[in-house]
Amino acid sequence: MDKQKIKEQFKNGAVGKFLIWLLEGIIIGGGAILPGVSGGVLAVTFGLYQPMMATLSHPKANLKKYWKMFLPIIIGWVLGFFVFSKGISAFFSADSTIAVSLFAGLVAGSLPQLFLDAEKEGSRRRDWVGFTLVLIAAVIGVMGASGEDAALSLTPNVFWYLLCGAMWGLSLVVPG
Repeated sequence: MDKQKIKEQFKNGAVGKFLIWLLEGIIIGGGAILPGVSGGVLAVTFGLYQPMMATLSHPKANLKKYWKMFLPIIIGWVLGFFVFSKGISAFFSADSTIAVSLFAGLVAGSLPQLFLDAEKEGSRRRDWVGFTLVLIAAVIGVMGASGEDAALSLTPNVFWYLLCGAMWGLSLVVPG
């Protein structure tokens, strides 16, 4: 690439956009392995969720439109996933109570943006009833599993790997 073309890209903001999307991808990749943080929630927060869903709905038309955005995000996601995995492991080893509290705060901090995005579509009473019931069930589940006898012992097998992979994949796409 010649110097003039590089200067034009800096002027037009192409390099800046690439770096921002790369950084967002790194954060989403890190969020994909953080307990309680969803890559989908982060995609909503960064304004990337709509292009992702549009591309999944109509890949042929929208991939041409968004590939310049998705390329740095995917590269960043891979980098973030592997870099954050080491840090998260060390963080949990140091003090799991602080780590869990931090992740709960991260999730709570993303709720206002999710509510704003949901209100754009319009909410109905039954939406809030469903949200409230799921929230109550989650709180009861966490409270019930917080005892010392809550440790589970699972033997990994193909079914569990598939189930966990499907859940993890959904967490990247579905906010929350």
